[in-house]
Amino acid sequence: MEKMTNSGLLLLFIIPLSAAFLISPSKRSHFSLHAAPVDLQIQTIETLKGKSAVLTGASSGLGKAMALKLAGCDMKHIVLSGRNVEALEEVKEQCLKEGSACKVHVLPCDLTDIEASKKLGKDSLALCEDQVDMLVLSGGLSSRSAFVDTDIEVDEMLMKVNFLSGAAIAKGIVPSMVEKQTGSIIWISSVQGLIGTPFRTSYAASKFAVQGYCEALRSELSSSGVNVHCISPGYISTNLSLNAATGDGTKHGKMDETTANGADPSDVAVEILDSVVANSKSDFVVAASTSARAAIVLKLFAPRLLEKMLVKRFLTSKEDN
Repeated sequence: MEKMTNSGLLLLFIIPLSAAFLISPSKRSHFSLHAAPVDLQIQTIETLKGKSAVLTGASSGLGKAMALKLAGCDMKHIVLSGRNVEALEEVKEQCLKEGSACKVHVLPCDLTDIEASKKLGKDSLALCEDQVDMLVLSGGLSSRSAFVDTDIEVDEMLMKVNFLSGAAIAKGIVPSMVEKQTGSIIWISSVQGLIGTPFRTSYAASKFAVQGYCEALRSELSSSGVNVHCISPGYISTNLSLNAATGDGTKHGKMDETTANGADPSDVAVEILDSVVANSKSDFVVAASTSARAAIVLKLFAPRLLEKMLVKRFLTSKEDN
């Protein structure tokens, strides 16, 4: 018998794990393999002390968790943005308790409004005294509908919230980073930006756009001392599924079991910030199960097989519904 190639052995390991990821979510076991430390590394804290950061999506979830971790680093300025002003004010108070020396600013913004996003970028830079060291684009919206049931306006809305608004904000802030030859952009994408699964056409499109944009942007900015990081989380325990848009634009209003059992946002925030400050990697996956990671690898080595699995997942999900 001929010896099996290394790729063949790899597929024998990957395929069963990928299948577990690609079958109907309701039939998967739900667990988090994320094991990040709960506290930032000393090097991260020391590096960020006295720096300034701007965060979108800061009123809840991962954005809020990152804001609180940054406040604990005694940064000079932190700008919090989101739509819910009351929630942002609460996060501001929590940030001030974490780092009393930090100046925390609240700048509400609706990311479906590109002009407002442009203004957010410019106003944030001014509040940070023309020195933003870290731009965290965490604001986002998911979707839950089949392509045939999705209005084009929903596609447009998700592209604005997840991609175009971030580009607009960056255009107001990043030129200053380039001028000063320093800074970091942290753009929160998704595993859905690496693998497009059924019932997520709008969401996947917007996140794939983020992936490509960051890759191209990195090639332009790295020689200017500006780092571009594109982060692809798996399931995190947030309100993402509750707020997801259905085909007609209304809220999904349901907490998916996978999301409810996802990783702790605080732990994910620690892993992201430690990795970014160390500049150990540019694009990376966080809070993803072994099966999800295996599916990503499968896309590289056996894309046709992945395609068949995705079709099967769609058909199984249709039967379940």
